[in-house]
Amino acid sequence: MLLPAMPQGSHALVAIDGAHGLVVGAAALTGVMRPLPLPGPGLMIHTIPPCRGQGVASALCKSAAAVARTQAAQALYAAQRVEFDGPEMEAWRRLGFEVCETVEEHEAPVAQFELRLAPLMERFRREGRIPDGAKIVPLYAANRDEVLQLHLTAMGGDRASLARKLSGQGSGAFHLRLSRVLLVDERVVGCVLAHRTSQSAFTVDATIVAPELRGGWANVWLKLEASRGAPPGVTHFHYTSFDHYTDTRRFTEKLGGVTTLRQALMYRPL
Repeated sequence: MLLPAMPQGSHALVAIDGAHGLVVGAAALTGVMRPLPLPGPGLMIHTIPPCRGQGVASALCKSAAAVARTQAAQALYAAQRVEFDGPEMEAWRRLGFEVCETVEEHEAPVAQFELRLAPLMERFRREGRIPDGAKIVPLYAANRDEVLQLHLTAMGGDRASLARKLSGQGSGAFHLRLSRVLLVDERVVGCVLAHRTSQSAFTVDATIVAPELRGGWANVWLKLEASRGAPPGVTHFHYTSFDHYTDTRRFTEKLGGVTTLRQALMYRPL
């Protein structure tokens, strides 16, 4: 196979050597469109090594763009993120793609969460910012149907897969004790969902806060309580940030964390 398995509903294209009738390249468009900044499908392209640099990828990209336009797409997106300034990023640039969003992977020491965030939470309490009906509970004690709906509304995702993870089942299942859920008057308004990746680390898959509570005490409290729930031996949290997560990137610096990977999502407006 020239391309990895693509989701159901993808549209496939192939490039054939006219002289020998051999497949020399392939492309596929995802059946689902990314909505922002412009609606458009994901694209994967592969050309066999002997035929690279001969315009095969450009021809496939042109054909893919034509198909996408018939579906009212306004852009093409690389279906997978690429390492920043790496060879794959340069290959997409040669096809007319540019950076749409920068994605960073971070690592921060768990011990610093208590030192940095506990005093901040005390200040929020003194200032009366936290509602009387607010509380944080472990995922196992929360209404997981409400957590699922919060995730779908804020971040999307596959309902069945998320439901399994929220039940602690399957690969990458969310840790039912460390993951935390924020309630205000018994309504789910936020959560931190994480899974264990090693004896010493957890990966935070999602930090979600209802729009009316973002940028304040809710985010800080969720992070603090998640760190307090870390089992013995866990020393680091791993998590992801996007360009609009400027507070997360500043937060990483204050915690003495590091950026372990920088990737780019590439796109080409049509």
